[in-house]
Amino acid sequence: MKAGRKRTFDREQALDEAMRVFWENGYFGTSIAQLAQALAINPPSLYSAFGNKEQLYQQVLVFYYQRYITPCYNLLDIEQDKDPKLQLMSHLQALIELFTAGDTPTGCLFIKSINEAENAAFPADVLLQLEQIGKEIFQTIAMFIERKLKPTQGAKQVELLTNSLLIVSNGIAVQARAGQSKEALENVAQHCVKQLMAS
Repeated sequence: MKAGRKRTFDREQALDEAMRVFWENGYFGTSIAQLAQALAINPPSLYSAFGNKEQLYQQVLVFYYQRYITPCYNLLDIEQDKDPKLQLMSHLQALIELFTAGDTPTGCLFIKSINEAENAAFPADVLLQLEQIGKEIFQTIAMFIERKLKPTQGAKQVELLTNSLLIVSNGIAVQARAGQSKEALENVAQHCVKQLMAS
């Protein structure tokens, strides 16, 4: 029996290309034909490699989280012996760079996905995946705030400050997508850090 023909594409590169299509057009605005064209493979090969559109989208979200988002949150590592103010600013600066980078679509794929999730036709499994990722991000921020900022009013203040940073981060993503300048976003980030450090 003949050995199966090896795939002629790199899987990570293919996920990166698919990510860019979803990031630009959204889940509903992206077709299998667009994805196949971006990956330079035919639809049957795409299904064979990644499954259906929903399954590919789930893999893209994991790829985006690990490759693009996680490095930004690693800057909030509680084990780093660094000034928490500098860590917060570095974190927000990294997000701004990501959301405004010229080699990827502007804004955030997660925010775009969450906005689409309001549609009843949005896949339930993808929504659960987004919720789980959101919980992980929340926990990362909350641990940083608790350990490095040491708020004096306990768990409620940790939750408040965590939500404050998340809301600013999400707002930066939305404004980046809307075309706001990097300078304006950096000014918002600086103000946010100043408020967090004063809390």
